Amino acid sequence: MDGYPAMPAAILEARRLGLDIQEHQSRGITADMLQESDLVVVMERGHKEALQVEFTAHRHKVVLLSEVTEGSSYDIADPVTDPRSVDVGPQICRLIQIGFDTICARAIENSQQQ
Repeated sequence: MDGYPAMPAAILEARRLGLDIQEHQSRGITADMLQESDLVVVMERGHKEALQVEFTAHRHKVVLLSEVTEGSSYDIADPVTDPRSVDVGPQICRLIQIGFDTICARAIENSQQQ
């Protein structure tokens, strides 16, 4: 959905990491966005499945963060839909740190296939 601000907890976590997302607003995903993207990294299997069903031409670009970084398929709870999971920042940071090279390699591989 378009126009939603970042959650206060996300703003604080980002600030702790030296990032300013105060002005962030959500945007719905479009076919044009996927066309322009080399890789789309999502947190939940439901997100992945929904994007792959709606945008079948780009299904190979959509991966779970856990898959691309650890080779395991598991969800990272979304605080927007699960208010009990407010402390996902450290988990996401850890996965990006350990899997950054793999994420980049996968994006490059996808860009070369287009």
